[in-house]
Amino acid sequence: MKALVVYSSRTGNTRKIAEAIAAVLPGCEIHPVESAPAPEGYDLVAVGYWVDKGMPDAQAKAYLETVRDAKVALFGTLGAWPDSDHARDCIAQGEALVNAPERRNKVLGTYLCQGKVDPKIVAMMQKMASDVHPMTPRRSGQASRRGRLPPGARSLQGVRGTGGLTGQKDQRGFGPETGRAALPPIRRVQETLMNLASIYASIGPSGVALVFVGCAGLYLALRNLLYLHFVWRDFKRDFLDIEHQEGRCMRDVCDKSDNPLIAIIRDVVKTHGGHSEDIRAEVAYLFHRNFEQVTKGLCWLRLISVVSPLLGLLGTILGMVTVFRTIAENSAPNAAQLAAGIWEALITTIMGLCVAIPMLMFYYYLMLKFKGFHIEAVEHSYRALELCGGAKREARPENRRMCHA
Repeated sequence: MKALVVYSSRTGNTRKIAEAIAAVLPGCEIHPVESAPAPEGYDLVAVGYWVDKGMPDAQAKAYLETVRDAKVALFGTLGAWPDSDHARDCIAQGEALVNAPERRNKVLGTYLCQGKVDPKIVAMMQKMASDVHPMTPRRSGQASRRGRLPPGARSLQGVRGTGGLTGQKDQRGFGPETGRAALPPIRRVQETLMNLASIYASIGPSGVALVFVGCAGLYLALRNLLYLHFVWRDFKRDFLDIEHQEGRCMRDVCDKSDNPLIAIIRDVVKTHGGHSEDIRAEVAYLFHRNFEQVTKGLCWLRLISVVSPLLGLLGTILGMVTVFRTIAENSAPNAAQLAAGIWEALITTIMGLCVAIPMLMFYYYLMLKFKGFHIEAVEHSYRALELCGGAKREARPENRRMCHA
């Protein structure tokens, strides 16, 4: 049997597994992915990789895309636990890449084990979890053991024993307890942190900022929308009670209500003539004072709708910087390496627009509703003065009498 073992290794752990597999396959060729020959002409092609963002790393992925009409075995390493949901998803992604219909490959088996994690990611995870799960000597020992090969992986028979190269498709080296409920709490936390790190690597700092900005904008929009809805509902109910008291004083009804529109009308009736003879100017002042919280919320919504596309543009620039840096560092960069930077550039632009457009629609809808409240406050202030018997609607404003409570 003519076999080829190709590996991509960042910390050396995937290379160790590749060497263990090649040692028990007679006449097997082993090559790093950078110098690997074309996969044509081999009875078995075993490709090893380290997991990056839930997928084979860029170099291994580019090589897998060249494999056609072959029997393929996949093996790899990742920082998460091999019996986690994240590990199962990673295996599925690798199989989907090889099993594309146009490539006509056959996957004989898969193997995935825990390997070393990039020290930068470890430091970031420790900082994120320091408040909830501080690093202890026991956890530090668990992290250091990630760089060691599992005992069964030192020979091909060991790989077979864990559902590897000759395993069935439903055996992927995860052990008897594959359910998420079987994982201890510390494993769940580590898996969650690994997923968060993958998301952060995909969308970048601008994408994370857009997530928080979008959540803040949605909260402000819904809060102001519900607040104005309930204010208008209570106003129609309370003012209807006031209109039924024609010829009597409004104090009893107005003083019982904390509705801001009723408060504006009450203050206009009580102070008209004492502060301003122009009801519209007085209503504008009282409207700003009683709806200050809504006014601030609208200003923040407007700001979010303007800032979100700029954050998306910043993410686009950062993504293109990554692309050009990759081109500068590699004389012949492959498409997968460039796609990561282009992905970040495009996804942040999409996220920025997806935040800005709804926020702008919310802003103008609430602004129109807010202006309608202002008009209603002016009209109902005149109506309230007439109900107090202070003046007739046709009379000039300077001739209207104050309604004494």
